[in-house]
Amino acid sequence: MTTLGLVHGAYHGTWQWGPLVAELERRGQRCVCVDLPVDDPNCGVLDYAAAAARAWAGIDDLVVVGHSLGGRVIPFIAELRAVRELVFLAGAVQDGVFGPVPDGPALLISATDRTVGDDGLVRISERAVERYFYHDVPPSLRAWAGSQLRPQSERAVAPVRIPRLDPVPAVSYIVCTDDRAMSPAWQRAVASRTLRVRPYEIAGGHSPFLARPAELADLLVHIATGADRAGSG
Repeated sequence: MTTLGLVHGAYHGTWQWGPLVAELERRGQRCVCVDLPVDDPNCGVLDYAAAAARAWAGIDDLVVVGHSLGGRVIPFIAELRAVRELVFLAGAVQDGVFGPVPDGPALLISATDRTVGDDGLVRISERAVERYFYHDVPPSLRAWAGSQLRPQSERAVAPVRIPRLDPVPAVSYIVCTDDRAMSPAWQRAVASRTLRVRPYEIAGGHSPFLARPAELADLLVHIATGADRAGSG
């Protein structure tokens, strides 16, 4: 049975996936999450990937979903263990892993909305959290989610080596069409030009796992079951 491995992005944790996991389980899907040490200033992308690979040891058929910064993590998970498919959900894509990434702004979060402390951790203002991450999330859920956020290690955005992928997994990309944190235009460009796939699209902002979990669950089931590939055979 296919397992969906869910990798959260910057500032977040496994809690972000709760509504989505409930919808996936209603559809008979198995999913596992991993809590990355994003608030440890000594840890970066390679440490995140190692934590996921350890947590998911023994899973045979794994499709990995990486949200936002998690997109930089998931190719390194595929370096450490067998992965059938990598799914980028409004995900960052590291230059050179699959080819050059498009020019132009990918991250839309203003530098003035982020502060880097002497402890090596990046913090984002409450006002910015609502603007960039949760503008279309129901207000009560938005307040709860904002209270769960952690500071993010600056080290995780530093350049890292290119992962060694043999074999290269299948890849998919999901564009969030009203994303205010990651440019939707950049998302479409990186999908078509770098990953060389036709992207899927989901309405709304950067956090569809909270704003529209049922719709995202349907799309992930569609991807994980290989419906497009089966239909084109």
